[in-house]
Order: sequence, then C-alpha cells, then structure tokens
Amino acid sequence: EEGGTLRGLGLLPVTTRLTKNKTRTQVRGNFGTLSGILQGLSQLEIEGYEIHMGKSQICPAEGIEFVTELAAPAAKTEKQPEGCCQGNVYGTYVHGIFDREEAAKAMVSAIGKAKGLDVSEIQAVDFAAFKESQYDALAEGLRKHLDMKKIYQILEEGIE
Repeated sequence: EEGGTLRGLGLLPVTTRLTKNKTRTQVRGNFGTLSGILQGLSQLEIEGYEIHMGKSQICPAEGIEFVTELAAPAAKTEKQPEGCCQGNVYGTYVHGIFDREEAAKAMVSAIGKAKGLDVSEIQAVDFAAFKESQYDALAEGLRKHLDMKKIYQILEEGIE
C-alpha cells in the first residue's frame, strides 16, 4: 500500500505489482496442461472469482488457463492465463475453483493416487450447491421473520 519491494516465498516464478484498482471478476474455464501431482486435473472445467489488487507476470510454459467472462459494458469473453505451477506448487488468483464437486474430487483423487491411497469410495460435496441451499434457507428465514411488505414498500417509496 505504501510502495516499495517485498521478496515473496520464491516458490513460483512470478513477479507481482500491486495496483490501486481492485479486480473483482467471475471467471470460468479450465485448467490448462498441468505438471506435477495435480496433472490429472489438466483440462478440467472450473469456475470461480478473482478478487485482488495486483497484476502478476507468470511463468508462460505451465499455467492454469481460464476463459474470463467480463461484465457489461465490455460483455465479451477473452482468454487469459490465470495461474502458474512449478513442480508440485500451484498458484492462482481464482477463488472457489474447488467448490464444484468434480474439481474437489479430482484434486483429492490425484493426491490420493500420488500418495498410494485408495480414495475410490470418497464422497465429494458439491459446495456450490450446498452454498445455494444455505442462501435459500437464509432467505426463507428472513421472509419468515421480517415484515417483507414493509421492506418492499421502503425499497419502492423510500423511508418516510
């Protein structure tokens, strides 16, 4: 926030420059060709969101590539690299990529296989669906305990 330089952990070949503008973007796409323990996730479709205040220059050869959907007014789709891996170290700005059952199960399976563990009976949870059910429960609780007619009136007419 105040400028200057700070050395990171050095686990990935990236340089990050902090910026004043915050990136907040929904993204969907797929992992590119990965190496290391998670190579089994290569080309797996994912979705998530970015929220950060910086721009990183990443390793060009081995990256996680996403299709980023830009919100209006741009309303276009552009491909951009969005992550990096080196050996068994992986990094990305994208949050929530393991919320989908397929991605979480693929990651656990890849790690289990690399460690010689049988994970064939593992039951994954679809966190995206779970979160939606929790939002629905919250909304139902609010509708049950709040004067929704009054809230809608305030929204439409303003506070008197």
